[in-house]
Amino acid sequence: MCRGLGYNVTAMPNLVGHEIQGDADFTLQTFSPLIQYGCSAQLHLFLCSVYAPMCTEKVPSPIGPCRGLCEQVRARCFPVLQGFGFPWPAALNCSKFPPVNNHQHMCMEGPGEPGPANPIQAVGAGGGPWGCSWYAKSGLYVFLNRSGRCAAACDADILWSQKDKKATEAWMAAFATVCLISVTIAILSLLKPRKQAVVMSTAEKAITCLAVCHGIVAVGYVIRLAAGRLTVACTPAIPLHPQDQVVISQHQQQYLTQDGLANPYCAVVFLLLYYFGNAAIVWWVIVCAWWCIVVRKWSRSAGNCKEDSFGLQQGFSTVGAVAAWGLPAAHTIAVLVTRDVDADELTGSCFVGQQNARSLLVLVLIPQFAYLCLGTTFLLVGITSLLLPRPLVTPSAVVNALQQQQQQHQHQHQHPNPLIRQRDPSKSPVEIHRRHKLLLTRVGLFATFYAVAMCCLTSTTFYEWWGREKWLRAPEPSSSPKVPSKPFVQFFVLRLVATLGSGIVTAAWIWWPNLMNVWRRLPPCKQPPHKCHPHGVPVPVVHCFNPGSTSPTPHQIHHLGHLAPPQHSLLHQHQIVGNPPPSTYRTQKKHRKHRKYHSGSETQV
Repeated sequence: MCRGLGYNVTAMPNLVGHEIQGDADFTLQTFSPLIQYGCSAQLHLFLCSVYAPMCTEKVPSPIGPCRGLCEQVRARCFPVLQGFGFPWPAALNCSKFPPVNNHQHMCMEGPGEPGPANPIQAVGAGGGPWGCSWYAKSGLYVFLNRSGRCAAACDADILWSQKDKKATEAWMAAFATVCLISVTIAILSLLKPRKQAVVMSTAEKAITCLAVCHGIVAVGYVIRLAAGRLTVACTPAIPLHPQDQVVISQHQQQYLTQDGLANPYCAVVFLLLYYFGNAAIVWWVIVCAWWCIVVRKWSRSAGNCKEDSFGLQQGFSTVGAVAAWGLPAAHTIAVLVTRDVDADELTGSCFVGQQNARSLLVLVLIPQFAYLCLGTTFLLVGITSLLLPRPLVTPSAVVNALQQQQQQHQHQHQHPNPLIRQRDPSKSPVEIHRRHKLLLTRVGLFATFYAVAMCCLTSTTFYEWWGREKWLRAPEPSSSPKVPSKPFVQFFVLRLVATLGSGIVTAAWIWWPNLMNVWRRLPPCKQPPHKCHPHGVPVPVVHCFNPGSTSPTPHQIHHLGHLAPPQHSLLHQHQIVGNPPPSTYRTQKKHRKHRKYHSGSETQV
């Protein structure tokens, strides 16, 4: 294992007390996974210099590693061991090795490797020997020796102020709560018991799955809000030596996570947001494809589609389900392999490409743009089919259809089987045609609205990918008037609103018809009775008539004549003299007070 290092002679016992070379070789084999991991290019040399030190006749003692070589290897490999739950071996304590190589204590310094000596090294505002000096606010970054990248401090305000972060978190809390409530109502409305089994079309099933996906995305945001920004998006900076704590405490002790899979909260939030967010988009594409297919059949047959065209369509449903759950799974596996899960400074949630522009392009922007183009293509093809002229329907065809419908009704009413005579009239061709037309209209409007939300989502993602590096590296104020020094927070809030708001509308698409049915079944509100004016001013009298009769009752005629406005005196002279029939008028006393009759919610005088 230690061949090809520049020496081929060793001495026993070695620097850790092994007296047999086989014991030393067995211990070296336990470090093979760490060597293959590649945490440090000098790990192989360091281990061999400890367990198989160089021996020469010119020096009385074996030559081991210098303290600097040990600290460099420890700086890069200790976080890896700590991530797997292993401590740094006590036999490899760097303090027992010579600090420098001189004639008194000879040691191997190693070829050296670029990067700081500590796994997490803060860089001052004036730059430094490491790689964060090109950022506009380099003093707010820490250098990660393991990945060779710069990570922003957890409480640093690099692109966003504290006001922007709090406002965005408030928007997140409001829309996530409303989205979760709306999806819950939609699911309960689907689970309520019904008198008859309802067969859902492919589009209705897809929209239901889409609403569930948005509900799970809202759960991810709720977990982020409940756990807090520090728990989800931040990783503690662990010093290797006690004296390093002073250096780190002068800056920030936590930084935004770049490998979110090591944090369980971050990993869960990423999985809920990324996988189910992509699944919702694919379900929308399936809705658009279904609408396009059915609209083309509808236009070709002049609106006389069969019931099967709106039904399950098992082949299409199976392919759609495999695509809707399989494609997001492939994207998620690619992210897990590349370990590109990182934290966002603005929202404090974990996603993909929040600190890496290449990951944002490959794993987020390109899939969103591809799905948007595919769904929009289906919508445009369907709209074009509606705009094209439909086949002409001859009058004879209409007459034949009406005659067939009348014959079916007569046959149904004259059938000896009472079950057939009591068949639901909603299954008539006219009713089926009306329901199909309504379903196509609702699905088309929903798909169009979701396309607008997808345009907002893709545009804001492109905006972030296009300007992130320029915002981070541009000096303040920016020397180029085309590139602002800071991005507009409104675009990022719009992305959040588009993601959660589309879930609210999707769920409302499900429960809104049920709500309207419940509203129609409610009894009408009772009106308060009309009361007389307290000052004796005459008010119009409300007269109630029997809706089944066409003429007023004698009692109503009496009151109508009594309350009629005074006529001219000449008209009284020409009144017809005679006794009215007893069935028409009733004689009343001259000074009798008017009675008040209470009927329901009205008062009659």
